[in-house]
Amino acid sequence: MNYRLGVVCLALVLMGCQSSEVTVVDVPKSVAARPTSTSAQNASRFHVKLPDHWAPVAPGPMRLAQYEIGNGDHQVVVTVTTLPGDAGGSVSNVNRWRGQLQLSPLSDAEMRQSIRREVRGKYTFDLASFVNPTTGKGVMGAIAIIGSDTWFVKATGPAGPLMNLRSQFDAFLASVEVTD
Repeated sequence: MNYRLGVVCLALVLMGCQSSEVTVVDVPKSVAARPTSTSAQNASRFHVKLPDHWAPVAPGPMRLAQYEIGNGDHQVVVTVTTLPGDAGGSVSNVNRWRGQLQLSPLSDAEMRQSIRREVRGKYTFDLASFVNPTTGKGVMGAIAIIGSDTWFVKATGPAGPLMNLRSQFDAFLASVEVTD
């Protein structure tokens, strides 16, 4: 019995593989999506004072805002992103950023030493920065829960130019205002 069933299934698979016709089917959604904040909605609520030489550019996917400082091998990119809820928390997001730099994740104990919780302007941010000594690339990141969303501000680029922007990055964070 199992042998016959296997032969029938194999025959059906082989017959299906020879068809080159593509059928497109529209399937209605049966469950309405749960409304969440979107980047477009949050973009109109986001206000900030840009430091000198920070050039706004069209943000990429999922980004609320994006800025470029410098150019070529010295360019630093700052992005602002929002996600609903706690977005996995600071520890998982900092370790994700470390992974983007090909750095190993930190343990909970190491993470407690690496993340600083500080007030900048109106909001409390979890701050972290690190550099991959092999590639010379780094990240300065800030994470804040504002309302029901998690806001991420992340600067990436070559370690030297990136770390030289620390005071400007802090001033940028201090100027952040999210309106209702």
